[in-house]
Amino acid sequence: MPVRFSFLADWQVKRPVDQERWSQAFEETRTNLISLVLPVIRFINLARLTNSEKNSIEYPKPYRSGTSLQSLEQKKIMSSYDVSAIVMELRQSIIGKYLDNIYQLNEKTFLLKFRPENQSLIIEVGKRIHLTNYSITVPSAPTQFSMTLRRHLRNGKTTDITQYHFERIVVMQVDSPKGRFQLVAEFFGRGNLVLIGPDSKVILALRYAKMRDRDIVRGVVFTHAPLSGLNPLETGRSDLESLKSGEPMSAVRKITKLLAIGGLHAREILLRAGVNEAVTSNLLSETQLDGIYRAIKSLVSDLQRDRMSPQILLDQSGSFLSAEPFPLDVYKNMRKMSYETFNQAADEYFSRLAAGLEESEAAKRREQEREKFQRILNMQIKERKTVEAEAARCTRIGEMIKRHTQEISDIATRIQTRRSRGDSFSEISKLLKESAKEDRVPHVCFVDMDPKNRTFSVRLEGEEFSVNLEETPHRNASNYFDRAKSLKQKLQSLDKSIAKTRSELESFEAKLEKETREGVVLVKKMQQEWYERFRWFESSEGFLVLAGRDASTNEILISRYTKKDDIVFHAEVQGAPFVVVKTGGKALSEQTIAEAAIMGASYSKAWSGGFSSVDVFWVRPEQLSKKPPSGQYIEKGMFMVYGPRNYVKGVSLRIAIGMLEKEGGLKLIGGPRTAVEKKTPVLVELVPGRTRSAALAKKIVYELSKKVSGDAAKIMKILRLDEVQRLIPAGTGDLVK
Repeated sequence: MPVRFSFLADWQVKRPVDQERWSQAFEETRTNLISLVLPVIRFINLARLTNSEKNSIEYPKPYRSGTSLQSLEQKKIMSSYDVSAIVMELRQSIIGKYLDNIYQLNEKTFLLKFRPENQSLIIEVGKRIHLTNYSITVPSAPTQFSMTLRRHLRNGKTTDITQYHFERIVVMQVDSPKGRFQLVAEFFGRGNLVLIGPDSKVILALRYAKMRDRDIVRGVVFTHAPLSGLNPLETGRSDLESLKSGEPMSAVRKITKLLAIGGLHAREILLRAGVNEAVTSNLLSETQLDGIYRAIKSLVSDLQRDRMSPQILLDQSGSFLSAEPFPLDVYKNMRKMSYETFNQAADEYFSRLAAGLEESEAAKRREQEREKFQRILNMQIKERKTVEAEAARCTRIGEMIKRHTQEISDIATRIQTRRSRGDSFSEISKLLKESAKEDRVPHVCFVDMDPKNRTFSVRLEGEEFSVNLEETPHRNASNYFDRAKSLKQKLQSLDKSIAKTRSELESFEAKLEKETREGVVLVKKMQQEWYERFRWFESSEGFLVLAGRDASTNEILISRYTKKDDIVFHAEVQGAPFVVVKTGGKALSEQTIAEAAIMGASYSKAWSGGFSSVDVFWVRPEQLSKKPPSGQYIEKGMFMVYGPRNYVKGVSLRIAIGMLEKEGGLKLIGGPRTAVEKKTPVLVELVPGRTRSAALAKKIVYELSKKVSGDAAKIMKILRLDEVQRLIPAGTGDLVK
């Protein structure tokens, strides 16, 4: 059936045309044209593809009215809705937690660690804020900025976190012994991170500035940036009337200016309202404004915690396109990855985006370094050609002087004779040049004189060169030969330099190729179990074995986590940890008893004392007591042992450290070799020795990395050495070869 356009009928009968009907008719025309053109374009493109390419395509459904391909650009920064969703989740996860430490990872990125639960919050000013489950390598030395933040906020309790008026601004409130502080993170423009004191004055800012509407200056009361628009959460229907007033512009631009939102969500609002984004704002009808109002409220409703459905959107190539807290119609027909929380989705999306940017920057730096090597090599090769040509020229000139000794000698004699008569150099030069013009021999080869350097230049056999007036022709020839010899020696040095530069360039290009192939590695943090606050291992028979790290954890282990069915081990030496085997009521074999004894012996002071073996005993929990004999005192982490003891004699001091691949990351485990071997073949074994822990940790990482490949090998390279050092008994040792 042919499409009837109502505005044509109006025109034919010469009635006034209603502007709303014009817009609706235009929309009808656009929709029909798209429905006709899209299949044709798709057929033409499909004809060019191979069968395998055709099968791999996922065709999205036609875009609904108002959708624009320009809206599908990759997200680089968080929107106001994103910030709102993140803050909503952070209120549930970090309020009441203590700020354990603050790190500045680069110019704009900060890592805040909270306890308990060891949560990590990434703040990249101007871009993003979210919890991260990735392992982050922190700088070895803190920046001055992070040290100042630590001085005021460290160990403070997070009492509130809010979004400022639906702007891309997050305000975190921290109560510390020094008072109540606010940490303000701004994610618009260049971004900023500002620390505000209890008196509301700026203590520290990442970027200080004096602006028309506010000043960010130390010691001045902090003022937020002016609002960028109305808060969609509080916008009423009457507020939308202003869309029709003022300067006419596209509806999408007008909504962006009115509300504190970006272009993406302005398009989403118009799409949900069924209004074309290109419609001129002053032509919007009351019906369309009603639809826009309902769409704004629907977005507000979707932002509620129980209605959010966090997801990452992927383009047809599988690349990340955006992360959203709730579904958007502009992405309706795209592939999605769903997550439980928006923090998880944002972490995955922005961490990968940052890794890609980091790899891009690293590739740029590598290319600049390669160009530097190439530039040096080109300069050396060019210099070599110049030196080689000059050496050959000097040799030719020396030989020419020997062939034309008489002519050169005659010219020198003529000059000296004239000088003895009192003629000036300029007069002599003029006389010789005139003789040369008349082709008088030998003056015909004379060119000019240099009185300052006491030389004259001649042209022989097509070569022009200078001759020292005060030396004989033979001496002049010898000088040129000496110069040629010196230049040839320089050539040898240049050849060595060129060879060295070429070798360095080849090595660098090999390294560049390897780094490019490996790329930036993202490593997920392993989920921390309750028992990982202690030393631990799982015996070869599956029993959990725990040991105290120090006096405090010794005390906690025995007092809180030891049950009546457990067995407690202790080395027969002062300064040994308590070791607890969690039996669960099951009987222990000799194998588990031997492994627990090795743990108790190896992490005792016998290790630093250089012992190769020590006796270990085990008892029941009821044999331990904090009540000392009369007149004695028991220190923290120590217990009295009463009753009979069961001994394991001559326990060897040997500890294995292994690497376990788990949950897309790596976990280091330590314990007796038989227990570690049960979990992983990738391990090394230590015995008491004199190698300090820092050097020993590097050796351990090197040896372990030789036994793995692929992603595990990449992760090993960014493994923190202090994680390895925590497993080395007494801070020293040697590898078993």
